[in-house]
Amino acid sequence: MRGMISKALCFAVSMVLATSFIGETLAQTNNVHAPKSIVKEALRLQQQKGDKDPSTTPWKQDLKLQRFLNYYYTKKPAFQTPIMVQRLIELGYMDQLPTQQNYVIGFLAVVFHDNKDVLKSWLDQLDATQYQAGAIVRAARHAGATDIIKQWTEEQGWAYTEEDAFDPLPMPLEDEIVTPEDVERFWGAYIADGREAYLSKLFDTMLVTDVQLNQEEINKGNYETFKKRSVNEVIEGVLINAGIQYEHVKDYLLNLASKNQNAAQNQQLQRIIANVYATRNSLDSQKRAIQ
Repeated sequence: MRGMISKALCFAVSMVLATSFIGETLAQTNNVHAPKSIVKEALRLQQQKGDKDPSTTPWKQDLKLQRFLNYYYTKKPAFQTPIMVQRLIELGYMDQLPTQQNYVIGFLAVVFHDNKDVLKSWLDQLDATQYQAGAIVRAARHAGATDIIKQWTEEQGWAYTEEDAFDPLPMPLEDEIVTPEDVERFWGAYIADGREAYLSKLFDTMLVTDVQLNQEEINKGNYETFKKRSVNEVIEGVLINAGIQYEHVKDYLLNLASKNQNAAQNQQLQRIIANVYATRNSLDSQKRAIQ
């Protein structure tokens, strides 16, 4: 079972740890703690195996890329996209398998979808190998830009033997959320889009995946129960993190709790809001102390 935990969650951990200081601040806050999470256990097991901590990837270390993704949330500077994609390539981030790049795939899927008229010119500016272009091709498939991406790859002289290499894929908002990797891709799309529909779908998914993972289920090797629980905990971590970083997310959670009786009674939502406010207050106190 430990191996299953590690395999299912290793790609989603980087999303939950999007800002490393959040977890440290939560731990310092009185009476409010981050939920006991199999996500953290997954990270510990990965590190024991000697795998690379996802929070130390080139993308996480590069402040220009982080600023671009955060800035895009409010300002939508689409013209910078080819520059930043090339930076991902140069830093080695795109040397990973597409399955390890779900956040960027979700993000680029929305950006590509909204800018199809200039997408080909963006692609023509990139200096990438076929392997490095894997996540770009996947994002274009989600964006419904299959003709554009096929033309680009043909011009590069790249051959694809898979019959479904250019088949269209649903946009992240229309896609199912059944794995932690889906959550990561979905959240990348939200940062590029920003619509409240993403938050509503994420909360609804959190409700239906709120199942108990007890010792009996583990002993039975009930993978479906485990998968739901892992998705649920990744969503909780994402909403806590986002509620701390983004006013829009914090306001959404508060409005949900105040206007929806079922939501107001949901203990997980209460825990998320408590963590958001406790951490925000702690960060404000730290800022005042520094000043």
